[in-house]
Amino acid sequence: MKPTSLSIILDTPSIHIHGEQRPDSAGAVPGGQVLLTGRVELQLRTAVRIRFLELSFFGEQITRLPPHTVAHTNTLCRSRCLADIVHDPPLIRHSADNAERYASGTHRLPFRLMLPADLPTSAVLSFGHVRYAVRARLAVAGLRRAEYVAEEPVAVVRCPGEGSEWAFSAFDALSVGTHWDGRTSVTLSHSTCALGADTGIQLGVDIAAMQKQFSLLVLEAAIHETQCAFGSEEEAPNPRSVVRKETRIVAHNRLAFGQSGLKLSDSNRFDVELQIPQAPEREGIQYSCASEDIRVTHRLVLTALIKSPEGPVVEMALPARVWVLPQAAADRGRESALPLYEHAEDDQLVEAAGSMSATSTAPLAPTPSELPPYSLPVCLSCGKEDISVLECQVAIFHSSLMPENADIEDL
Repeated sequence: MKPTSLSIILDTPSIHIHGEQRPDSAGAVPGGQVLLTGRVELQLRTAVRIRFLELSFFGEQITRLPPHTVAHTNTLCRSRCLADIVHDPPLIRHSADNAERYASGTHRLPFRLMLPADLPTSAVLSFGHVRYAVRARLAVAGLRRAEYVAEEPVAVVRCPGEGSEWAFSAFDALSVGTHWDGRTSVTLSHSTCALGADTGIQLGVDIAAMQKQFSLLVLEAAIHETQCAFGSEEEAPNPRSVVRKETRIVAHNRLAFGQSGLKLSDSNRFDVELQIPQAPEREGIQYSCASEDIRVTHRLVLTALIKSPEGPVVEMALPARVWVLPQAAADRGRESALPLYEHAEDDQLVEAAGSMSATSTAPLAPTPSELPPYSLPVCLSCGKEDISVLECQVAIFHSSLMPENADIEDL
């Protein structure tokens, strides 16, 4: 058994920052600073002479990029240091010849670290990651000189700033709809476009049939997550060009009503439940974010398969832009879920727990021109981006004759 053990205990495992990441200039901290507090615990079985105990906060971004040419088959790896902040002065500092002896037992050393508020959101991407951690390094003296290292991960999450364009879009009520030639209409609604991670939501779906003999075969809801990596000047002619893009379905629910389907009337209401995974997990879901190098966006897609009296089956798809945020940020209207912090007009930071404090002299909410570039929904039928889905006739409906004695899975 080791004579010495080293551990880090944080007062809060995550940092919530209100406002978009806006790199105004190199080295600038546009959003002020945020305080991270905790303590380092030393458990000594015997008396030990300690040379030093250093503490630091670091962040890194790793992006795996495809090869430049067909001849190069090796995947490129781009590494970027996001933060390297050293606690000054060290928690314990002595010279090698004058190490202080610490008695056996448990020693608790509190610390306070001021972190910049322009840090990108933590993410576990399919082609890399953005991670932060607090690292402690202990060196002991004696006949057996040894070093001990301990790390504790820290999650950095950005939330919509009060009064910003992002907040207006994220916390607005979700309501989208489409129709098929005036014969049927489908409307998707939810209380907000901001969805909390690791929770269940209930979507409201209204389907109206203007004529008789319409049947609902399938009602399907899914959340599509798109992860993008942007190239640098050396990797692409346009630094904002996408060099890596991955899309996956992170939440899904399908309701089937059999081969004959459910008869529709002029007013039909359905409640579709959708379970959102925990974030940020590699197999789960990532928080919505946008920075200089990466962007994570989410689309909620509702698909309804409706059988007409003439026989064709109509596919009606409704994509809507949503934001996946921490539960406390998504439920901002519920006072019990909000962090305990009184906002000033110019504040861009919010504490994640009562033990944290943050001050900021940041400017007011950013103008739309300063916001991160978010892409519009992608048409699921024709694949075009940055279009109004309701203007795309291919996305409104897709008709196909259903063979006799065929199951809905054969469509």
